[in-house]
Amino acid sequence: MDDERLLAGCRRRDPRALEALIRKYAGPVRRVILRVLNDPHDAEDAFQETFLQLADPRLFLRIRTAGALRAYVLTVARRRALDQLRRRYRDADGRSALSLEARAQPFATQIPAALPSFDEILELLPATKAGRRGAMLLRMRYQEGLSYDEIAAKAAIPRGSIGPTIARSLARLAARLM
Repeated sequence: MDDERLLAGCRRRDPRALEALIRKYAGPVRRVILRVLNDPHDAEDAFQETFLQLADPRLFLRIRTAGALRAYVLTVARRRALDQLRRRYRDADGRSALSLEARAQPFATQIPAALPSFDEILELLPATKAGRRGAMLLRMRYQEGLSYDEIAAKAAIPRGSIGPTIARSLARLAARLM
């Protein structure tokens, strides 16, 4: 089934179209997820989450052309894999377990004792409206661990603007730190 018919069928909630979508994109989705996670068990969970999310026909209304279907499916897969990776590195209180793992490693003594805090890093963003908004979104996403939907509701901003704003803010931080 070509992407045009797949997209139309998924919008109509046709179960055959969803089945064809899974058959067509199962391989590329698995490869994307395994590239991110590097663990077959976590990858299987992310794989299932990807196609569970894609079972919602409202998602297909966002896709303007059939040519964008593959990119959309693979983007959903990558996001589910990244969510799985984040869950792997959170402890019971929702804090990042990466820092706990780093302290437990023998090389942790080589790490400087005075690492900057999250707030000190965010202060490197410009003191403009865009800088403050970026800092707010980074804090909500990485310190509070909120999903994009939760951030959109809490900050009263469109969900689609969250990812690009976070990406720009991270790029600004990277440029300042290098």
